[in-house]
Amino acid sequence: MKKILGLILLGLMACENNVPVETSSSVKATGAGDTLLPTRYLLGNHNLGAVLTLLSVNGLVIISDPLGESRIVALSLETGDEVFATGRSGDGPGEYQMPLLCGANTEGELCVFDARALKVDELELGDFGFSLVSSHRMVFTDGRIRRILRDSRGTLAVPGSGRPTLFTMDSDWNREATIQLPPIEGLDMSMLAAVPAAAFDASLLPGADWKAVVAYKYASRLDFVSVSTGEVETTHGPVSVEVEWDPRRGTTEASEVAYVDIDATPLYVFALFSGTSTGVASSIHVFDQTGAFIEAIPLGVPVSAIAVDITQKVILGAVSDPEPGVVVFDLPVRFR
Repeated sequence: MKKILGLILLGLMACENNVPVETSSSVKATGAGDTLLPTRYLLGNHNLGAVLTLLSVNGLVIISDPLGESRIVALSLETGDEVFATGRSGDGPGEYQMPLLCGANTEGELCVFDARALKVDELELGDFGFSLVSSHRMVFTDGRIRRILRDSRGTLAVPGSGRPTLFTMDSDWNREATIQLPPIEGLDMSMLAAVPAAAFDASLLPGADWKAVVAYKYASRLDFVSVSTGEVETTHGPVSVEVEWDPRRGTTEASEVAYVDIDATPLYVFALFSGTSTGVASSIHVFDQTGAFIEAIPLGVPVSAIAVDITQKVILGAVSDPEPGVVVFDLPVRFR
């Protein structure tokens, strides 16, 4: 049934764009222009509640599903079938309330951050599935943590609300240095503490130097941050957004939001741009690693999160309609 719904979705998108679709086990949609159309729709074998974060590792698509069974699920990139899964709803080791993926490497080492329980689980993905290596509790006294980013260079915490800030963490998951980011021009930064959804997000930039890029939901802006020195260089996207604040409720009434997710490769930064109030996006703004804007890539189906894999030459997108799952786009040749 899920595969049928996926084929129906692709067929409808093809009709809207006047393109043919092959209804085979490996659906391929091609069309004129620069709009990217999905080649596959991955649903797994069980009903998913939502795909909040996703990664691509060694031919597998690893997703976190915090609104379903609070699981971490590995899907086959080729078929969409569920290969492995771990986790359940709870507060103990291997149990999650709001699981988010921190990062993974080609050796199968995976990090999962529970944003509600404030803990980090380190997992290994082997031939027989996920295994729990360690579980760490964290203590924060100054706000909610939106995301933990980790690679071989270190660990970076992203609050996601309040005044834009990043901070590094040591090997025991204790807070170290704080990096204060510039205020958003025209916005009362104190108001961001009351924003229920993430006001900004970040991705680590591959390379020898430890750098990150920060994307903002309420401003068309990216910050390129040297984690080692704390230096910040700001660039602006090609499309501006307008946000209205409601001071009585301390919340936003956003008619438009800018960037809702971000990922980076060794040469490029892919920022998922919305331009609507829905939190989903139909365009990716591509920048180089100096912050220079290159182009906007229209997407044939709106997504809420992305992951770019230059090894598999794909862009993955999280979708919720008609069912929660992952769509697969071919990465344009010019960005491989």
